[in-house]
Amino acid sequence: MMMMMMMMMMMDVEKEVQERCLTCHAAANTSGILPCLGQRCHEEGYPQLQHTNNRPLSDEEKERERACELLTLSQDICNARSHAACLDKHVERQTEKAKDYCCMLSRVLEREEDDLLTCQFKWRTYITATNGSLDLTIKDVAQELRVALANYAQCVRLNALQEIDDSRSEEDLAVVCKSVVGELRVAAGALEAAGNVETPKAKAYGIPSEACPSMARSMAKVCLGEAQLVTAHRASLMKLSRPTVSSLYFGAAQFYEEATKEIKGNIGEFNEVSEHQMKYLAFCSWLTTARAIAQMGTHCREQDQVGEAIATMEASRRFLLKCRPLAEDDSAWMEVFQRECERIIGSLSKLRKENEIVFFQTEAKAPVQYPEAKQVVSPLPLEL
Repeated sequence: MMMMMMMMMMMDVEKEVQERCLTCHAAANTSGILPCLGQRCHEEGYPQLQHTNNRPLSDEEKERERACELLTLSQDICNARSHAACLDKHVERQTEKAKDYCCMLSRVLEREEDDLLTCQFKWRTYITATNGSLDLTIKDVAQELRVALANYAQCVRLNALQEIDDSRSEEDLAVVCKSVVGELRVAAGALEAAGNVETPKAKAYGIPSEACPSMARSMAKVCLGEAQLVTAHRASLMKLSRPTVSSLYFGAAQFYEEATKEIKGNIGEFNEVSEHQMKYLAFCSWLTTARAIAQMGTHCREQDQVGEAIATMEASRRFLLKCRPLAEDDSAWMEVFQRECERIIGSLSKLRKENEIVFFQTEAKAPVQYPEAKQVVSPLPLEL
């Protein structure tokens, strides 16, 4: 009965609200968030109907005002979401819109009295789907904030990866490495914040897996693994010691392993997990481990320990070959795999040839001892 009365009141005041919203549209700021929930909300709180006298409001007037506020709020959320969801060729601008939407949802959740606000949000998710994509609907604002934060993190991550793609030389890459690591840490912080959003506990049946805390934590580990990879590569460009670079690569592999364990340890939360995602985690873990071991093989060669270098580089090759079945269905992965094969297998062939002609050392039966994994990146806390 209460809901029916509220709906009737919303219909009565819709014209008045639309007139107010038109005023807000005319004054909209550049971020795409309407002032009634963007700038003005931050400064003054949510808009109230204006009264020309100081008499107390009747119960009917209070309900009318409440209905007006809820209708305005729902329209503002839809407007901000449309800006956040609209693809923009400028990744930085898209990222700003995505964060603005997260800020709006965060402010909405702070209003504990908004129990009557009911919304539905549709998302297309690639993580939840075993293959391809799924269109799923969310009916909870807190869960929507989780997925919106994941979307914002993905925008930040794409911006970071684009910087790497735009690097034309190793010198360019060395310059952008620091900023790329910073952006990936921001993305990880946003995903950790998503995992900490309080929602009614429910399994992810019928909702995107991104709305589950364990998936958000797993995705945060992926961003940290990528940040650690860039850090290891930068350390290599800076000519740091091979064992140091190796330990950084092992640290990156550890992040991917932690991401995998997070999903497998909470499999009951999900109705589906993307097969492509699980392959990506395994591919990155094994490829990064191969790179870490190869660094130690090169270190042995620099110490003229060619027998140990051959055994260590052979161990690197074995880890690398685990990636082949995973790379066969993705041309981009196969390109990375083949490039790494050329480097590692080429180094191994060169070592064996040098040993036959120059060093005459017996090949070791086992690789050298590996350094401990060293993780040097962490999430940057997100402030909304």
